[in-house]
Amino acid sequence: MSTLIKNGLFFSGLPNQKAIKQDLLIDDNGRIQEIASDIRFDERFEIIDAEGQWVVPGFVDSHTHYDAELIASPGLKESARHGVTTIILGSCSVSAIFNNPEDTADAFTRVEAIPREVMLPLLEKEKTWNSPKEWKDYINKLPLGINIASFVGHSDIRMKAMGIKRSLKDGETATKQEEELMLKMLNDALDEGFIGLSTMDNPWDKMDGDKYWSHKTPSFYSSWKERKKEFN
Repeated sequence: MSTLIKNGLFFSGLPNQKAIKQDLLIDDNGRIQEIASDIRFDERFEIIDAEGQWVVPGFVDSHTHYDAELIASPGLKESARHGVTTIILGSCSVSAIFNNPEDTADAFTRVEAIPREVMLPLLEKEKTWNSPKEWKDYINKLPLGINIASFVGHSDIRMKAMGIKRSLKDGETATKQEEELMLKMLNDALDEGFIGLSTMDNPWDKMDGDKYWSHKTPSFYSSWKERKKEFN
Protein backbone atom coordinates (compact mmCIF):
# COMPACT_ATOMS: atom_id res chain seq x y z
CA MET A 1 0.00 0.00 0.00
CA SER A 2 1.26 3.47 -0.88
CA THR A 3 1.56 6.07 1.86
CA LEU A 4 0.54 9.70 1.48
CA ILE A 5 2.07 12.16 3.94
CA LYS A 6 -0.02 15.34 3.88
CA ASN A 7 0.32 18.88 5.21
CA GLY A 8 3.88 18.52 6.52
CA LEU A 9 6.58 21.18 6.36
CA PHE A 10 8.91 19.52 3.87
CA PHE A 11 12.66 20.16 3.91
CA SER A 12 14.61 18.49 1.10
CA GLY A 13 18.09 19.20 2.45
CA LEU A 14 19.12 20.74 -0.86
CA PRO A 15 21.19 23.96 -0.74
CA ASN A 16 19.23 27.21 -0.94
CA GLN A 17 15.88 25.43 -0.78
CA LYS A 18 13.58 26.58 2.00
CA ALA A 19 11.15 24.36 3.84
CA ILE A 20 7.66 24.52 2.34
CA LYS A 21 4.36 22.80 2.95
CA GLN A 22 4.25 19.76 0.67
CA ASP A 23 2.67 16.33 0.35
CA LEU A 24 4.76 13.21 -0.27
CA LEU A 25 3.54 10.02 -1.90
CA ILE A 26 5.61 6.93 -1.07
CA ASP A 27 5.08 3.63 -2.88
CA ASP A 28 4.91 0.24 -1.20
CA ASN A 29 8.65 -0.26 -1.82
CA GLY A 30 9.44 2.79 0.29
CA ARG A 31 10.37 5.01 -2.66
CA ILE A 32 9.10 8.56 -3.07
CA GLN A 33 6.80 8.73 -6.10
CA GLU A 34 5.70 12.34 -5.95
CA ILE A 35 6.24 15.58 -4.05
CA ALA A 36 3.61 18.23 -4.62
CA SER A 37 1.58 20.90 -2.85
CA ASP A 38 -1.69 18.96 -2.92
CA ILE A 39 -1.62 15.32 -3.99
CA ARG A 40 -5.09 13.96 -4.62
CA PHE A 41 -6.29 11.39 -2.12
CA ASP A 42 -6.82 7.82 -3.28
CA GLU A 43 -8.64 5.31 -1.08
CA ARG A 44 -5.78 2.86 -1.64
CA PHE A 45 -3.38 5.16 0.21
CA GLU A 46 -2.50 5.06 3.86
CA ILE A 47 -2.79 8.67 5.01
CA ILE A 48 -0.48 10.33 7.53
CA ASP A 49 -1.47 13.84 8.56
CA ALA A 50 1.80 15.68 9.27
CA GLU A 51 0.20 19.03 10.08
CA GLY A 52 2.58 20.99 12.31
CA GLN A 53 5.40 18.47 11.74
CA TRP A 54 8.64 18.50 9.78
CA VAL A 55 9.11 16.01 6.95
CA VAL A 56 12.81 15.57 6.22
CA PRO A 57 15.19 13.07 4.62
CA GLY A 58 16.65 10.52 7.01
CA PHE A 59 19.64 11.82 8.95
CA VAL A 60 23.13 10.37 8.45
CA ASP A 61 25.08 9.98 11.70
CA SER A 62 28.58 10.25 10.30
CA HIS A 63 30.47 9.54 13.55
CA THR A 64 29.42 6.61 15.70
CA HIS A 65 31.04 3.86 17.73
CA TYR A 66 28.18 1.41 17.40
CA ASP A 67 30.52 -1.38 16.26
CA ALA A 68 29.62 -3.45 19.34
CA GLU A 69 26.13 -2.05 19.94
CA LEU A 70 25.18 -3.13 16.43
CA ILE A 71 25.90 -6.72 17.46
CA ALA A 72 23.99 -6.47 20.74
CA SER A 73 21.04 -4.45 19.43
CA PRO A 74 21.02 -4.40 15.61
CA GLY A 75 17.77 -2.46 15.41
CA LEU A 76 19.52 0.63 16.84
CA LYS A 77 16.08 1.85 17.85
CA GLU A 78 17.26 4.95 19.69
CA SER A 79 18.96 6.32 16.58
CA ALA A 80 15.97 5.42 14.42
CA ARG A 81 13.65 7.15 16.91
CA HIS A 82 15.58 10.38 16.36
CA GLY A 83 15.28 10.21 12.57
CA VAL A 84 18.66 8.63 11.80
CA THR A 85 18.42 6.24 8.86
CA THR A 86 22.15 5.71 8.18
CA ILE A 87 25.11 5.37 10.54
CA ILE A 88 28.84 5.16 9.89
CA LEU A 89 31.02 2.83 11.95
CA GLY A 90 34.79 2.45 12.27
CA SER A 91 35.49 6.00 13.43
CA CYS A 92 38.64 7.28 15.17
CA SER A 93 40.88 4.52 13.74
CA VAL A 94 39.09 1.71 15.60
CA SER A 95 37.06 -0.98 13.88
CA ALA A 96 36.20 -4.50 15.00
CA ILE A 97 37.38 -6.46 11.97
CA PHE A 98 40.85 -7.99 12.07
CA ASN A 99 41.93 -8.58 15.66
CA ASN A 100 41.02 -10.95 18.47
CA PRO A 101 38.23 -9.99 20.91
CA GLU A 102 40.54 -8.85 23.72
CA ASP A 103 42.72 -6.55 21.63
CA THR A 104 39.66 -5.21 19.81
CA ALA A 105 37.87 -4.44 23.07
CA ASP A 106 40.97 -2.81 24.56
CA ALA A 107 41.21 -0.46 21.56
CA PHE A 108 37.55 0.54 21.89
CA THR A 109 36.44 0.66 25.47
CA ARG A 110 38.48 3.46 26.97
CA VAL A 111 38.38 5.59 23.83
CA GLU A 112 34.60 5.69 23.86
CA ALA A 113 33.82 4.93 27.53
CA ILE A 114 32.23 1.63 26.54
CA PRO A 115 32.25 -0.76 29.53
CA ARG A 116 34.95 -3.37 28.88
CA GLU A 117 33.01 -5.87 30.97
CA VAL A 118 30.20 -5.57 28.43
CA MET A 119 32.08 -5.37 25.14
CA LEU A 120 34.69 -8.07 25.72
CA PRO A 121 32.25 -10.91 26.57
CA LEU A 122 30.07 -9.85 23.64
CA LEU A 123 32.96 -10.12 21.19
CA GLU A 124 34.17 -13.37 22.73
CA LYS A 125 30.72 -14.82 22.16
CA GLU A 126 29.95 -13.40 18.71
CA LYS A 127 33.18 -12.62 16.85
CA THR A 128 33.66 -15.33 14.26
CA TRP A 129 35.03 -13.02 11.55
CA ASN A 130 38.59 -11.92 10.80
CA SER A 131 38.17 -10.24 7.45
CA PRO A 132 35.97 -7.51 5.94
CA LYS A 133 34.01 -10.05 3.89
CA GLU A 134 33.32 -12.25 6.92
CA TRP A 135 32.26 -9.20 8.95
CA LYS A 136 29.93 -8.05 6.18
CA ASP A 137 28.40 -11.51 5.87
CA TYR A 138 27.78 -11.54 9.63
CA ILE A 139 26.25 -8.04 9.68
CA ASN A 140 23.99 -8.77 6.72
CA LYS A 141 22.37 -11.61 8.67
CA LEU A 142 21.35 -9.29 11.52
CA PRO A 143 17.86 -7.72 11.70
CA LEU A 144 19.20 -4.23 11.01
CA GLY A 145 16.95 -1.29 11.76
CA ILE A 146 18.83 1.32 9.71
CA ASN A 147 21.46 1.50 6.98
CA ILE A 148 25.10 0.78 7.81
CA ALA A 149 28.36 2.04 6.31
CA SER A 150 31.82 1.68 7.81
CA PHE A 151 35.38 2.89 7.70
CA VAL A 152 38.14 0.41 8.38
CA GLY A 153 40.21 1.59 11.32
CA HIS A 154 43.91 2.32 10.92
CA SER A 155 44.56 1.11 14.47
CA ASP A 156 42.81 -2.13 13.58
CA ILE A 157 44.97 -2.90 10.54
CA ARG A 158 48.20 -1.61 12.12
CA MET A 159 47.70 -3.74 15.22
CA LYS A 160 47.07 -6.80 13.06
CA ALA A 161 50.02 -6.23 10.73
CA MET A 162 52.65 -5.31 13.35
CA GLY A 163 51.34 -7.11 16.41
CA ILE A 164 49.85 -5.14 19.26
CA LYS A 165 53.13 -4.68 21.18
CA ARG A 166 55.08 -3.14 18.29
CA SER A 167 52.10 -1.13 17.05
CA LEU A 168 52.03 0.67 20.41
CA LYS A 169 55.75 1.41 20.63
CA ASP A 170 56.83 5.01 20.13
CA GLY A 171 59.21 5.36 17.18
CA GLU A 172 58.55 1.85 15.87
CA THR A 173 58.00 1.83 12.12
CA ALA A 174 56.30 -0.77 10.00
CA THR A 175 58.48 -2.96 7.82
CA LYS A 176 57.92 -3.04 4.07
CA GLN A 177 56.16 -6.38 4.45
CA GLU A 178 53.90 -4.97 7.17
CA GLU A 179 53.11 -1.91 5.06
CA GLU A 180 52.13 -4.19 2.19
CA LEU A 181 49.93 -6.23 4.53
CA MET A 182 48.20 -3.07 5.81
CA LEU A 183 47.59 -1.93 2.26
CA LYS A 184 46.14 -5.34 1.38
CA MET A 185 43.79 -5.23 4.38
CA LEU A 186 42.66 -1.74 3.40
CA ASN A 187 42.07 -2.75 -0.22
CA ASP A 188 40.18 -5.87 0.89
CA ALA A 189 37.91 -3.63 2.97
CA LEU A 190 37.37 -1.18 0.11
CA ASP A 191 36.55 -4.07 -2.21
CA GLU A 192 33.83 -5.14 0.24
CA GLY A 193 32.27 -1.68 0.24
CA PHE A 194 33.96 0.01 3.21
CA ILE A 195 34.00 3.75 2.62
CA GLY A 196 37.59 4.54 3.58
CA LEU A 197 40.27 4.53 6.27
CA SER A 198 39.91 6.35 9.59
CA THR A 199 42.99 7.47 11.53
CA MET A 200 43.69 9.06 14.92
CA ASP A 201 46.12 11.73 16.13
CA ASN A 202 44.41 12.52 19.42
CA PRO A 203 46.84 11.76 22.29
CA TRP A 204 43.97 11.48 24.78
CA ASP A 205 42.53 8.35 23.18
CA LYS A 206 44.04 5.50 25.19
CA MET A 207 44.07 1.71 25.30
CA ASP A 208 42.16 -0.21 27.95
CA GLY A 209 42.92 -3.58 29.55
CA ASP A 210 45.73 -4.99 31.63
CA LYS A 211 48.41 -5.42 28.97
CA TYR A 212 48.75 -1.95 27.47
CA TRP A 213 46.71 0.29 29.75
CA SER A 214 46.97 3.99 28.88
CA HIS A 215 49.02 3.55 25.72
CA LYS A 216 47.70 5.68 22.89
CA THR A 217 45.87 3.87 20.10
CA PRO A 218 48.10 2.30 17.40
CA SER A 219 47.26 4.85 14.71
CA PHE A 220 48.75 7.63 16.84
CA TYR A 221 52.21 6.02 16.71
CA SER A 222 52.33 5.86 12.91
CA SER A 223 54.14 8.42 10.81
CA TRP A 224 52.50 10.31 7.98
CA LYS A 225 55.08 8.72 5.70
CA GLU A 226 53.62 5.33 6.61
CA ARG A 227 50.04 6.53 6.19
CA LYS A 228 50.74 8.16 2.84
CA LYS A 229 51.50 4.77 1.33
CA GLU A 230 48.04 3.59 2.38
CA PHE A 231 46.29 6.75 1.20
CA ASN A 232 47.87 6.49 -2.23
